[in-house]
Amino acid sequence: MATPAAPSAPDPDELMLARLAEMDMAAAVEAHARMMAAETPDEFNDLGRTYQRMARSARQSIALKARLKREREQPARPERPPLSHDCLPARVRNHIDRASALALRFTERDAPEGTGTGTGIDEIDLTDALIAIAVDDGEAAFLGRPTESLAAEALRLVGRPRRTDGPPPPRPDPKPTVLWRGPLPPSLRPPRNSSG
Repeated sequence: MATPAAPSAPDPDELMLARLAEMDMAAAVEAHARMMAAETPDEFNDLGRTYQRMARSARQSIALKARLKREREQPARPERPPLSHDCLPARVRNHIDRASALALRFTERDAPEGTGTGTGIDEIDLTDALIAIAVDDGEAAFLGRPTESLAAEALRLVGRPRRTDGPPPPRPDPKPTVLWRGPLPPSLRPPRNSSG
């Protein structure tokens, strides 16, 4: 004969939140009673703000308690085993490679000159993101998506939104442009200050 499972001990955080919600409600009830008994408009307004704060605190305590309960009762999602690029069909691998290369070009295009990508994003990050997209979409849907869309989504997943405002801004010229060599003509010279 199986023994019944012992009831789980109550979560101390939930007990604390329940007690806090009780105290918040008591304070809100008291603040409301005093607000209703106020004799001057200023006193009524001050106690109204106190009541509003106490009621908000009670609502937040109750909502947090419900969220903790919901999270505890929700079954844990199984972790998806990592996929290798090699275990995917050839057409999917080719689509991933094209989208990854395009996403890398986006990151390199926007990086300052001489700094590589400058974003910390590499091809492995992008490939992993694209594999996850392929698994979520399914083979047919993934192959039907344009590489630009996949590249943008992969960049978003790895933490870098793609520029959508057209070509990158021009890079500043490291050397100042010299418009005139030699002495300035008299018409371009600054006026001399005759006071002295």
